[in-house]
Amino acid sequence: MHLNAIAPSWDGKEFCDGGNGYDAELINAPTISYTGAKVDEVAYHFAWERKINDGKWEEVSSGHKISFIPAFNPPVVFNKKAGKTDIYYWRLKVTDLINNNQTATSSTYTFKVISGLVASHKMIASTSNPGKFSIDLSVEGGHADKSFSWISLDKANKFPNSEISKQRPDGLIPGAYKVTISDKGCPSITETITVNKSQ
Repeated sequence: MHLNAIAPSWDGKEFCDGGNGYDAELINAPTISYTGAKVDEVAYHFAWERKINDGKWEEVSSGHKISFIPAFNPPVVFNKKAGKTDIYYWRLKVTDLINNNQTATSSTYTFKVISGLVASHKMIASTSNPGKFSIDLSVEGGHADKSFSWISLDKANKFPNSEISKQRPDGLIPGAYKVTISDKGCPSITETITVNKSQ
């Protein structure tokens, strides 16, 4: 018994979970072909199985004694582990209840869900340059290769050109600033930060 299936469009790809989870597209319904004797009556037991990372395979959807293999829509998945990637594996196992309980398993489909970008910050007063500050920006989630773009929200205060693309800009005077944080796969996020004289 052979099980042929068309791979879903997300097979082998990576997605960024920005907090709302990722809803996988519908897996195409596989077709069944036989290597042994064929009979007019058909009765299959099908079971969609899922494994996360190095965990065990678990049955997440099944049917019994039906004449066709339905498509299956995997449930929405969430990645709450900042900076981590979860790998989801899916496969379909079919048992032919008419032909001696022959079984066949589809190819394993995979997709990776990486946690979205999350930022936090703290101010550090300069010891060598009184009245000026640096912003220590921490970013979790997403991909390792991140970019930063800073602007000043005070028209009278120009953001230092040498600091615009840094994760920890220095030499800032009190005022309001905004940074846009991006990577190659996750939605960009922005942080608005106010530097006060008392900090």
